[in-house]
Amino acid sequence: MLQKKQKKLFQIVRLFVLVVLITIIGVIAFQLVKHPELATPEGIRQLMSRNRLIAAIEMIGLYLLKGISFVFPSAALNVACGVMFPFPWSFVVSGIGIGLEFVLLYIVGRVLGGQIISELKQKYKAIEKLDAFQTQNSVFVSFIIRVIGLVSYDVGSLYLGASGVRFGAFFLGSMCGAFVNVLLAALYGKYMFDPFCWQVWGILVVRLMMILLAYRVKKKFSLDTCHDA
Repeated sequence: MLQKKQKKLFQIVRLFVLVVLITIIGVIAFQLVKHPELATPEGIRQLMSRNRLIAAIEMIGLYLLKGISFVFPSAALNVACGVMFPFPWSFVVSGIGIGLEFVLLYIVGRVLGGQIISELKQKYKAIEKLDAFQTQNSVFVSFIIRVIGLVSYDVGSLYLGASGVRFGAFFLGSMCGAFVNVLLAALYGKYMFDPFCWQVWGILVVRLMMILLAYRVKKKFSLDTCHDA
């Protein structure tokens, strides 16, 4: 009964956060439509606080709102950080934001407990396979979820929290796994307005290689799951 009340409370909070986040996105979109000249790195920076520290706090707040709402991939905010902040400051802000997002959803998963695991297993087949060996390989499971995207960052954090993975193993594996994705997204945000520079194409090539590797691993993972069934 208590878990049902906690889940209902989470759904209410998630709905409220979703409304707040959509409102923020709507205001930004309206400003960009009304003032097309803002659609540049310098213009986009004007939409945030001029104080770099306050702007970083605002961006980290968006990571937390995004984590609760599940409304879009974290990569979108990672790229936005690359646009708004100079490198490596963008990488630092992204790393802090994604880390706090992981922690927040891990805590939510711990609170919701076994009920959320059952629901996640019904929606995501990969969760069943992960559940079979995560207790012996907590750091590795936390790492591989982030690297190859077996499930989204948000779903992965909820699952790992609900399944009782030790926080240290969860955080270490998650941050190591997210490191390359955060780094590439921050660099891409820095160079994306100059599509013909070699940095953009280098980042895209590395990203494509990661996608191909993830596809092969996920395919093998699915086959192993089928064989074990």
